[in-house]
Amino acid sequence: MGLFRRRENQRLTQEPVEDLDSATVTQGETTVSLSDVRVSARVTGGRFDLEVHHPDFEFLPPDEREALARLAVEATLGQAATEVLVRSLTPAVAPPIDAFALSGLRALVPGLGHPGP
Repeated sequence: MGLFRRRENQRLTQEPVEDLDSATVTQGETTVSLSDVRVSARVTGGRFDLEVHHPDFEFLPPDEREALARLAVEATLGQAATEVLVRSLTPAVAPPIDAFALSGLRALVPGLGHPGP
């Protein structure tokens, strides 16, 4: 699947969505609401290690979970900021204990010295 493959000189252009509460992301036949996504974040070396959860992830194959998790983070931070700020991204079938809404992830970005979305 070439969803995240990019050419050497291709620029990252997807901007973050303004309203996370009403936005959705779609992979194949599956659409998830960003308002239902929860994330857990750890900072390692100035970058995020993320666990991303949506209640529907338990019913999806691993590759679809991974794609939807990445799309949710890219919708939150923008594609270019995701490339710079996210060290690892793991889809989670069960909600992480310390999970919070995607808007909270946006709030953490300035603490890493990045202007944020």
